[in-house]
Amino acid sequence: MTSIKNMVLGAVLLWAQLIAAFPTPIGGDGGLLSLLGLGSSRNGDKNASPTPAKSNVKAKSRIVPNSYIVVYKNTTSAADVKAMTASVSSQLKKRNLNKRGSEGQLLSTDVRSFQINNWHAMNFEAEESMALEVGKYDGVDYVEKNTWFSTLGLVKQENAPAGLQRLSEAAPVGEQPNKVDSGCRTTHRDFEGRATTIANFVKGERATDANGHGTHVACTIAGAKFGVAKLATVKCVKVMNAEGQGTNADIIAGLQSVVEDVKKTKPQAATMNMSLGGGRSQALDTAINNVFKAGVLPVQNAKNVSPAAAPNAITVGAVDANTDQKAGFSNFGPSVDINAPGVDVQSCGIRSDSDVSTKSGTSMASPHVAGLANYLMRLENVSDPAKVTALLKGQAKETDATVEGGRRDTTPLIANNGNQLDKNKFLDENGAKGGTQGNGAASN
Repeated sequence: MTSIKNMVLGAVLLWAQLIAAFPTPIGGDGGLLSLLGLGSSRNGDKNASPTPAKSNVKAKSRIVPNSYIVVYKNTTSAADVKAMTASVSSQLKKRNLNKRGSEGQLLSTDVRSFQINNWHAMNFEAEESMALEVGKYDGVDYVEKNTWFSTLGLVKQENAPAGLQRLSEAAPVGEQPNKVDSGCRTTHRDFEGRATTIANFVKGERATDANGHGTHVACTIAGAKFGVAKLATVKCVKVMNAEGQGTNADIIAGLQSVVEDVKKTKPQAATMNMSLGGGRSQALDTAINNVFKAGVLPVQNAKNVSPAAAPNAITVGAVDANTDQKAGFSNFGPSVDINAPGVDVQSCGIRSDSDVSTKSGTSMASPHVAGLANYLMRLENVSDPAKVTALLKGQAKETDATVEGGRRDTTPLIANNGNQLDKNKFLDENGAKGGTQGNGAASN
């Protein structure tokens, strides 16, 4: 069974590499997914209900059947949100009662409510006709079909992974990086007991990481050997299953749990890393912007789809740490804020508590910046996410580290807080100068 899962995961990673070989600018019209009308009839019925202008619906290949995300208007009161949620819940129960004894599986009657700051939304299962009716409520802004997302596939130490050689040597206590991904193997030795799981939204799976992507990312953020913020406490939220797949609704629930935990624990510094991607989602982008407003700095990998389109998140492109060359799988465009190592990145694996894994992808680049942002927030006593973003870019500009082989429409800045990488002094695993970190599959 394990070999079959590995074959499936390998096929997914290979697909990601092929797609990444043809990057399109973030914010452009290119990409894998197209917009479809929420009210379009499966049978081409001319009398089908018209598509409301406030619908954002994604390509059918990634759609979660009969699952919808309803976003309320900013002007809708909390009382009206509560009343509409109760109304939908009542309708779902009545629907199932009327269908009792009929063939086929009944849809869930659960209604999931989301609140991040003053942003409200809900998720439920229903036929398209009911989703259209809910979309007509005065307090509703728009309705999206729920979609699948996937994982995309100053520290200075002797023989450190190349990705850390430009980063800080100290690592103050007090930061709290949050990670929304496939979970964490929190028992891995490199975490030194500083990793915890605060929420699991994957049905039928334990809270631990069954994929490996999340553990690799978390360890790059805060691992003792492989991490940037070496003394930070990392909080893990599991929204991706063993195959690296998760729904948009589960991701939004994960964002809500991050904000709730930060408000409860009140850390001095809080960032959130999201190394994943899927179709364009206005709901997800808006949710991320509200995470930013809550005082948590979102950091994400550069892709031409959500969540990398969220304007208030730091979007990270990937470079080869040994050459400063832009990675072939990394995206380009004006929405890329900064670059970081994403080629052959060594970090923690999940086969044991001492396992080491080497992966490549923009997913591997963003945690470097998330860790550095946490470090700088504590060191400089800065908590405003916007100021941290400016600080990251400002420090990158002060060095001569720039991307080789980039494009004019993409920033040449490489995440750096003053340390310079001497390529002639980088040692491979055998102690030879000018080496690399080995080979690994791309995991964008």
